[in-house]
Amino acid sequence: MMAWLRPTKSLLLAAVMLTAAGAHGADAPRHHNRDEEELAVLRTGAPQTAALVERAESLLGAGKLAEAEPLLAEAARAIPDSFMIARRHCQVLTELGRRSSAIDECNRALKSGHMAMDRLATVSALMT
Repeated sequence: MMAWLRPTKSLLLAAVMLTAAGAHGADAPRHHNRDEEELAVLRTGAPQTAALVERAESLLGAGKLAEAEPLLAEAARAIPDSFMIARRHCQVLTELGRRSSAIDECNRALKSGHMAMDRLATVSALMT
């Protein structure tokens, strides 16, 4: 790894950890408020896809990334313009070491979402 990249990666990881630590308060929502809004729309307009995402999130909470990934892939095919699904799929693919696919999913998230979380997921995929 290039020497200048190590401190940048460390700073990025520290920022993610601080953000995650601050978001786990007793009243913290399960997702970002924009993600919650998108999930609410999915529950109404595409309940089967919402169920896929919720099952995937449950598996992710249990550390079962390889089992969650196909569910997110199916949800992404069902709702291709969902920034939230694309980002979550990108994050899982990144963790599974599937860099090229992760970057594709992150780029899809960026086209739809343009949120800081989408950019952060893209940077993580690019840095793997």
